[in-house]
This record gives sequence, C-alpha cells and structure tokens, in this order.
Amino acid sequence: MPTGFIDRYSSALALLVAATPACALDVQLIGTFAYPNGAPDQPLLLLHYEYFNEAVAVWARNQVGWLAVRVSDPQRLDDVANEIDALYKNSSDPTRTVSQDEYSRAQAVEMAQRAEVIIYAISTDDSGLLVRGDKVLEQLAEATGGRAFFPYKMKDVTRSFTAIEDELRSQYVVSYRPADFDADGRFRAIEISALKKDLQVRARKGYFAPKQ
Repeated sequence: MPTGFIDRYSSALALLVAATPACALDVQLIGTFAYPNGAPDQPLLLLHYEYFNEAVAVWARNQVGWLAVRVSDPQRLDDVANEIDALYKNSSDPTRTVSQDEYSRAQAVEMAQRAEVIIYAISTDDSGLLVRGDKVLEQLAEATGGRAFFPYKMKDVTRSFTAIEDELRSQYVVSYRPADFDADGRFRAIEISALKKDLQVRARKGYFAPKQ
C-alpha cells in the first residue's frame, strides 16, 4: 500500500490488514507502538507486506484478500471509499471499497443465489417513502428474481400477498447450457427478455456454476 495512503488517512482511520488465504507463519515481533489518542477498540497487527508476501506459501503470494478500514466519521464513508478506489483506479490491481452494510448485503445475495432461492419481500414501512431499508429489500428481491412490495395501507398488504401467490403459480423454468461451459464455481450473469416489448420478465440476475 502506498505511503501516501497512510499519510492521508492515518489521522482518521485504523487499518486492519487481512491477508491472503489462511496459512501458518513464523512471525518475529520487531516493535510495538502506542496510539496518540489511546488504544483502539480492537487489536491491530501491522505487517511489512513484502516480508509477509515472501513468507507465505507460493500459491498464496501476490494477493490480498481484503483490507478493512475504520472511518472515524461515518458520514464520510462514501467519500473515503471513493478516494481509496481513485488511488488504484489506473493500477494493475484496482480496488472496490464498500461499507460493511453493503458487504453484508452482497453476502446475503450470494448465499441466496447459491441456494437458488427467490426472495419476495413486503416492507413494513408505511410512510409512503422509499427509505434505505426498502432499497435493500428491493436489491435482495431483484437479484434473486423475486419482487419487493411497499404497501401503504393494510389492504395493500393483502394485495401484496395475492400478487406473490399469483407469481409463484405462474413461473416458468428455462434451462440452457453454454457452449463454453466451465464448471469452475464462478458466478455467471444472465439476462432473460421477451420478444414482446409489453411483457416484463422477472428472473434472477445470474447463477453460480457447479464446481467439479
């Protein structure tokens, strides 16, 4: 990680380096340091990347699983994420920085897609506004081929359940096998559309290929 990153964010962030896939290491402690503003909430371990990279198994070298960044001001989450990604935008290893909430949502979507389930969601917010939680429900539903409902009145809740029932009774199963299919366990994005423009197709955004 460039020195400029540490210099720019050391006053606002605490870095936790989570390295490559788990492996056993012989670590030599060469020093400790004290935080100027007191101890952090969680233990912090800093490693020299070049030395660490040399010590791990060959198959685990030259890769970093993730870096966790703690932001002192939660209101700056998006700004910090954009600035971090901007530093590596034109590098050979560009980054994608997301908040913990977004990362958790992505994990939930992946788990649902791997299990091949369809999520239908009914919001309990009756404000009539599309709040943040509603957007999460919409994201989970759309990713799995389901649908999110946002009832405003009690009778709208009944209509939502009726709509879900109708959709579950009118599903079609479409199957295909790509010519270049590779059973590598990776995610494959798919898009299904109808020839008739007035028809709306609701389907999951992709699937995980079986791994052999």
